[in-house]
Amino acid sequence: MTNTSLTTILLISGLVLLSISIIGQSKLLFLEINPGCWGRFLAFILGVLGLISFAILSVAPTQNLDAIATSLFEQIQLNFQNLTQLIQPD
Repeated sequence: MTNTSLTTILLISGLVLLSISIIGQSKLLFLEINPGCWGRFLAFILGVLGLISFAILSVAPTQNLDAIATSLFEQIQLNFQNLTQLIQPD
C-alpha cells in the first residue's frame, strides 16, 4: 500500500471539485452527478481552497511551517494559562 502525501490529496481533490463545478450535470455509466447551483458554487469554493492549500504547502519549506506551528502552539498555551488564572483567582 502506498502512502499519499497531503499535497497530493489536496491537488487531486481540488481538481476533481473544480471539474464538478465546471461540468455540472453529467452521467458516466451508473454514476450520475447533479450538484445544482449551490452545489456547483460550493464545489468551486472548495476546489479553489484545495488548490491554494496545495500551492502553499508545495512552495513553502516545511521547516518554516513547523517553526510557525510550534510558536503558535506556545502562544496559545501561554494565553490559555493566563486566561485560566483570570477565571480562577487565587
